[in-house]
Order: sequence, then structure tokens, then C-alpha cells
Amino acid sequence: MAHSQVWRALQREDDLRNLILTNPHSPPAARGSIPERNMDAWYAAFGVKEGDRLFIKPEDRVRIW
Repeated sequence: MAHSQVWRALQREDDLRNLILTNPHSPPAARGSIPERNMDAWYAAFGVKEGDRLFIKPEDRVRIW
């Protein structure tokens, strides 16, 4: 939860477009919501299941180690 709260931000569309075009880093909204979707524990903690908008099939989740 704290990780997502750190990256929350309100941005106007033109500012977001500029950020995407000029900054090599992901926008704050992406940093606070995309990585968690690849962690099995996130699904258990928040009860996310198949059919939910943020669900990613286990075989499609990014695994580093």
C-alpha cells in the first residue's frame, strides 16, 4: 500500500504526454500499479481473481528469479 501511495499523482493530460516523451522513467501511476500485478502475494492480499480488470494470468506474470 505504501509503495502505491508514494507514486500516486494527479497530472494533466498534456503534462503526462510531455513526461512520457521526455523522461526515461515510467509515469508515477504506472510505477504504483503495474509491478504489483506480477506478484502472487498481491492477488492473495487484495482478493484479485480471474475476470477482474487488473488480473494477469499466472503464466503471463513477469518472473525475474
